[in-house]
Amino acid sequence: MRAATVLLAATLALGHWGQCQSVTSAEIPARNLKFEKGDAVPGLSISPVVVIPAQCTSDGVMYLDTLKPTDPRDRTVVAIGDKKSRSFSASGIGDLHDVTFISFFPTSSTVAFLVRATKEASTEERIVTTSEGSSVVPVSKGEYRYYIAKFDSNGNYKGYIVLPPGYAFSRIAILSSGDFLVSGYDGANATARVLRVSSNGDPAGVVALPPPMLEGAPSGLPDSPESLMASARMMSTILFTPYRDSVLLWRIGSKGPILEVSAGGGVREVSIQAPPGAVLADLLPATDRWVGHFRSPGVAADSSSPVETFNGDSYYEINPGDGGLTSRLTQSGEVPGTISCESDGTFLAFETDADHHFFLLSAR
Repeated sequence: MRAATVLLAATLALGHWGQCQSVTSAEIPARNLKFEKGDAVPGLSISPVVVIPAQCTSDGVMYLDTLKPTDPRDRTVVAIGDKKSRSFSASGIGDLHDVTFISFFPTSSTVAFLVRATKEASTEERIVTTSEGSSVVPVSKGEYRYYIAKFDSNGNYKGYIVLPPGYAFSRIAILSSGDFLVSGYDGANATARVLRVSSNGDPAGVVALPPPMLEGAPSGLPDSPESLMASARMMSTILFTPYRDSVLLWRIGSKGPILEVSAGGGVREVSIQAPPGAVLADLLPATDRWVGHFRSPGVAADSSSPVETFNGDSYYEINPGDGGLTSRLTQSGEVPGTISCESDGTFLAFETDADHHFFLLSAR
């Protein structure tokens, strides 16, 4: 039985952005992935609310962002690999206060959380009135900023860096050099930005976004409620995916391009092919290839019925050199709701049962 509830990490406003070459499915060789179900991971009872897509590291460890059903603000990142699990929580950030978890990015040695918080522990009490009555809520009097909080692979907190002011940040990635990529909305200039930030928080450059990644940007006053909501929706569609020593930068609901950002900050732009009538819904973490999850623009984001036409979802391997589609991935056996990642030729997915036990699915 699959997970009872699955949420998406980003708003899938699937549209027709960008330019690409188009091919028919008949022109692309198919390769079948026969998924097998492993034993339940011992000692792990996972929340029924899981944010997808999952993230994976080069050593095949899967990371899931889970929410407490009764309190969506209560977020725990769970790492699963080698029949064991470990947890990462913003509650472990002891030197920041009133922490709001925004997103995360794992590597084999570091897990980074993007959070909004304050350094000030002092609070004042405010009365908050809702339809259910009034209550007293403690609110910090300190200045709120965006931070990157760092953990080692065992879940031990290792400190934070402060991000530049003036942005509403949404995603982070870690380059193999130790620098960070951070996407955010520059309210003063009403534009999306991707910054490169050094390991100590100093600005280290800007990744220029091509026009297709900026389509749908909000208009009007930068600080108006409508503009803020539109910018949040837009920024939620710009994601990072690890690939070898680089990070891939792409946009959900687009037909490309994909930006490959190297450890030193160099950028290579690749226009991709897309099957007719489909857009990019996910770019899977992979160690030696690009794997695109494509979806029809009209298909609901939480669809969990993989099919071989674009009435639903399909997966294709992409040539990193020229963006061409090299093989169409069909599925059999214990077919998952969604494929999470690839590691050294093995594709990984997951499911949970009615008791929230966690099972890894794998195929070669």
